[in-house]
This record gives sequence, structure tokens and C-alpha cells, in this order.
Amino acid sequence: MSSEISVYEKQLIREIKETPQEYLPNLLQIVQLFRESVVLKPA
Repeated sequence: MSSEISVYEKQLIREIKETPQEYLPNLLQIVQLFRESVVLKPA
């Protein structure tokens, strides 16, 4: 991965900054669950 911030990363950062503080733990959990669901599992 390059050291430059991609368009998607910028959009994610903007969305996170606009999310109220009290919802950040839930947002983090959603992102973690999403990542786990799309990462290929070893056979």
C-alpha cells in the first residue's frame, strides 16, 4: 500500500469525523466485522 492517502481513505476519514463521538465504538465494531467478513480465510 502506498504512503499516499487514497480517495476512499479520505472519504472514510471525513465520515468518521462527522460521526458523533458516542457512536464511534459501534462504528469501529461495524468496520472490524466487515473487514473480517471480506478477508479470505485460509483453507
